[in-house]
Amino acid sequence: MNFLRDPKRYFVLIQACLSFAANAEPAGSSVASPLPDLPLTTVSADSQTVKGRDGWYFLSTEIEHLLTAQNQIPQVADSEAVIEIRKYADALKAIGIKLVLMPIPEKSVIRMDGLVDATALPEANGYSRATRAYLNELTKNDIDVIDLYDKLSQSSDPIYCKTDSHFTPKTAARISGHIIKHIAERFPEVPIQSPSADPESQASVSQITIKGDLAGNEAEETLELHTAPECATSVNRLGTITNSPILLMGDSHLLVYNQGDDMHATGAGIVDHLTPALGYSPDVISNKGDGIKAPRTKLYRDLKKNPDLLKDKKLIIWCFAARNFSQQQWNEVKLR
Repeated sequence: MNFLRDPKRYFVLIQACLSFAANAEPAGSSVASPLPDLPLTTVSADSQTVKGRDGWYFLSTEIEHLLTAQNQIPQVADSEAVIEIRKYADALKAIGIKLVLMPIPEKSVIRMDGLVDATALPEANGYSRATRAYLNELTKNDIDVIDLYDKLSQSSDPIYCKTDSHFTPKTAARISGHIIKHIAERFPEVPIQSPSADPESQASVSQITIKGDLAGNEAEETLELHTAPECATSVNRLGTITNSPILLMGDSHLLVYNQGDDMHATGAGIVDHLTPALGYSPDVISNKGDGIKAPRTKLYRDLKKNPDLLKDKKLIIWCFAARNFSQQQWNEVKLR
């Protein structure tokens, strides 16, 4: 249900969230400060966009996640998301494949200054507790997680586009570097041509002007485009399973700056930066609007046709927007 369209339900929800936050006792403190209100008004009746401060735009479902997930913290261990991820990891483990989870942090958490003024920022940062609870629970269940929250929040760069729901091209290169480092440290059996590669420093920089998916025709923005070095093995094989040892699956965060058109550019997405460092191109199964059910469904159907499809895979990296922990249906989709 979209609470942003129902003010009465939202009033009740906000009161519940603030009440929970006021009575929560996080480690290292006695009582948490009440969370400040966030902007709730969408730019139009049929919009999914909330307009923040200083030209920043945000997805309404992301703000819904920050609000509703606060109430879900005590039940995270029994949440559909945690249960389904554990089952999927176990199914992959049974055939010798390791699962790595890489939730993309909420733009509204990383750039909370685009939602509230500076005086409210210290308390507003408490909104990250909800997603942190999911990550902690998954880690407790031996799910390998690439935790991007600290890595991105400590940067002085914008990290996200102002008018688009995705991170900037520079951040795509940076995330690729974190993936390479994580694989090199945790999975020595996965071949990497250049384990110390720094995709951000190896990219060529130009400029690109975009109309983001949140602002529509209201605003444009100019970004630094960080394009990966050309590589003979970087041919995009979206949706095709090869003998690559790595499969990336997820949502549009794997497609932005790689697919062109509404994904803004080519040659500058996560997979583009990974390819030169790895020495080969990882396979990609991704869906713009659904990184939870759609990729797993495609993989299930492909495995029905070819049971040996994953015989060369050592690692599956599952990338999706963190808001989907609470804002997406986590229906069971079997591996095979």
